[in-house]
Amino acid sequence: MIRSELTHPDLLRKFAVERQTLAALSHPSIVRLLDGGTTPDGLPYLVIEFVEGVPIDRYCETRALDVSARLKLFLEVCAAVHYAHQSLVVHCDLKPPYGQNIRNAYCSRALRR
Repeated sequence: MIRSELTHPDLLRKFAVERQTLAALSHPSIVRLLDGGTTPDGLPYLVIEFVEGVPIDRYCETRALDVSARLKLFLEVCAAVHYAHQSLVVHCDLKPPYGQNIRNAYCSRALRR
């Protein structure tokens, strides 16, 4: 949900565009947008698929993945990011906490695996 102090009309329009863009994404490594709408108070929200997982760096460390395995995982993340970029989705702050689970998927705001 967008915070009430961020409900400027321009931001609300951008949020609506993002919702439409996310709804159009269909990739096995990207969390799905399940729903979106507006609360009775007029605050827009998104509902995305929940995926259990751990940050990608912790995933690699706890499994003692070697460089080759880490690079393979990184390429999976890159493939999902590339797909999102082709759909004009740009993530502004990719970092390890967004790498989740065993499959590493990209959403405008979340990675899963």
